[in-house]
Amino acid sequence: MIRRTRVEMAPPEPASLPRPRATCRTRGDGRGHEVRSSGKVGRVPVTLVALAVIGLLGGCGGGSTATPTSSGSTSSVPPPSGASTPAPATGSASGFAYVVNANGGGPGTVSQYSVGADGALTPLSVPKVVTGGNNAQLIALDPASRFAYVSNVSSNTVAQFSIDPATGALTPLSPATISMGPGPGIYYPWSIVVHPSGKWAYVSIMQRGKVNQYAIGADGTLSPMNPPSVAAGGYPDTIALDPSGKHAYVSDGRENVVYQYMVDQASGALSPMTPATVPAGGSSGQENAWFVGVDPTGRFAYVTNYFDGTVSQYAVNQTSGALSPMTPATVKTGGTDAEAIAFDPAGKFAYVTIVGSTAATAVAQFTIDQAIGTLSPMSPTTVGAGGAGAAFITVDASGKHAYATSGDTGWGSTTVAQYDVGPDGALTLMSPATVTTGASPWGIVTVSR
Repeated sequence: MIRRTRVEMAPPEPASLPRPRATCRTRGDGRGHEVRSSGKVGRVPVTLVALAVIGLLGGCGGGSTATPTSSGSTSSVPPPSGASTPAPATGSASGFAYVVNANGGGPGTVSQYSVGADGALTPLSVPKVVTGGNNAQLIALDPASRFAYVSNVSSNTVAQFSIDPATGALTPLSPATISMGPGPGIYYPWSIVVHPSGKWAYVSIMQRGKVNQYAIGADGTLSPMNPPSVAAGGYPDTIALDPSGKHAYVSDGRENVVYQYMVDQASGALSPMTPATVPAGGSSGQENAWFVGVDPTGRFAYVTNYFDGTVSQYAVNQTSGALSPMTPATVKTGGTDAEAIAFDPAGKFAYVTIVGSTAATAVAQFTIDQAIGTLSPMSPTTVGAGGAGAAFITVDASGKHAYATSGDTGWGSTTVAQYDVGPDGALTLMSPATVTTGASPWGIVTVSR
């Protein structure tokens, strides 16, 4: 049996890192880095992987060889010398898109784009901003799209930005980043969500088994609540809120459960439901439960089970918020290594990225039964991502366009696939099928205007 293991210790110096064998598959994410070789899987903290990236790429080919460095500021990154300057956003833009680039575990950036009337992405005049930390991964916006927050996984910080409503450009707030915990040590802030009211934000702290909770000031800056955190199992991965903002859910890949919470509507503080957890993780017994999402109607919830390549499906009690497994409890994605899930705004369709698949079968697509919430595969079951795999996916507010990042296909991946969404929910790659972003792109969000 393949089993993931995590190394709960400070990383050694780069010189002590062993060089992986040439026959391997590497994967970088907020939970760690998996190295598959000769049928075994090792689990190494992200900070260690960021140091080891040179050796890994030597064994598996391609990508950036950046070594993590400290970055104490957050500023714009100009286009490369000699490169054509992208056109600025114009009045014809229907919105904006933001893609977080882990850059091989080094200094993180956010690529910023205008979204055309046809859904195509075009870089803004300043195509990237830096996040002020290493191994940037996920991003969240407040409901009014005034502020953006990015997790710097290896630096134990969250970057905070304002969003220019006219141009879409990100500008660092003051302070540009906030620490996720006191003193040195491994924290791994990863998933970020903002409450529908725009008053509170929550960050999963994977290596500390908790969720940090913050009040959002009028200027967008985050301030710890009292209490500053709530317990969230052995290894909290992702967080989701229901559309009402009354309930929160956290997937725990170590315990293979979903933690469920009530949200105090006065203070924003999370408190455990009874029962505090429901089972997830599929049937393999491995550390599986990964990405949790609630559909836009708030009636159904889903969790991707990474190694199983399945999705657990739940009904949401409309009074208590408690999750109940559906029948069947899981549905197959058509591949292995199921990563993230996204929904169209009407809650009719769901899309799951499949990391352990070919580039031609990178995204599984489903219809959602509007009565009971069960997922049914579309025809075709999967679609490609324009020559790369897929890590995270989002559907824009119009429901007409979708975008998938390629970060889980290796540190050197540098594309975002762009799709048209048909009336039946089926995805069709646009022309061009992809746009260029930074290295190892992960989280992605879109803004309509």
